[in-house]
Amino acid sequence: MKRQIAQSIMMASLLISMAACGSGMRANTPSSSNNPLPNPGDNSGNNGDGNSGEFSNGANTAGFTFEDTFTFQNFLQRASEPTTLGGVITVDLRDDTGATVNSVDDLQGLAFGGTVKIRYSERLTDGTIRTREAVLNSGNSTRDIRFNKFVTTNGKLHFKAFFQDQYGAIVLVGDAVTDTGYASGRVYYHNFPQTAAVQGPNEKCWNITRGPYDCRDFLINIDDEGHSTSDIHEMIVSTGESMNPYRVDGEAYYKLLGRFSGLYAPAALNKPVP
Repeated sequence: MKRQIAQSIMMASLLISMAACGSGMRANTPSSSNNPLPNPGDNSGNNGDGNSGEFSNGANTAGFTFEDTFTFQNFLQRASEPTTLGGVITVDLRDDTGATVNSVDDLQGLAFGGTVKIRYSERLTDGTIRTREAVLNSGNSTRDIRFNKFVTTNGKLHFKAFFQDQYGAIVLVGDAVTDTGYASGRVYYHNFPQTAAVQGPNEKCWNITRGPYDCRDFLINIDDEGHSTSDIHEMIVSTGESMNPYRVDGEAYYKLLGRFSGLYAPAALNKPVP
């Protein structure tokens, strides 16, 4: 029976980038910078695409609030943690065609891929503050990003996308976007179980239909040939209207990790959006 994590979503303009594979815990991934967390929406520095000067550094970064301490610990795959001082999320996406966008309606059906970085600061028991980050990637092939699309629900444009690292996967879900282009939304996560099995290097988890690395969601009772099925291993991922993660086999597969707000959509998408 389909279990839904209820939420409805407004238009979202977001793209995301990825991480490498390995072993250990997310807690052991130091930030690429020893500097304090950036101010979300900071307009100083280089542009978002590193080239045109159109987007400022930090415009594709927004404040990120973890749902609760237990969720934060579980996401990092450790039993205890220092005091969490807060986090930010950086979204860096590009569409698969380079299509010109003259209005938000032109986003309909475009697929985006890239990286999402979740950075957070902690205060250790000795008072030291350290910054860590999790980096998750969507892959770049048409097959990998085929589910990461804008869809219209109740007359409004929404966005959802899959990303993964070696520890598990996240689903980025877009909420409201203001008239000035700033987006809010949610991130859900699913950690891979402990296993001796190895995930193939060229197959993203949302393309896997069996075993510990199957991270599919938004499943519908149709197989890839269009036939009705009750076998969860044959079901396909829907790119349709639903913006709420759910599985058909019991407890919600993805859990809410946290929420973001103040993300500048055109910078996150590396594409001017009127």
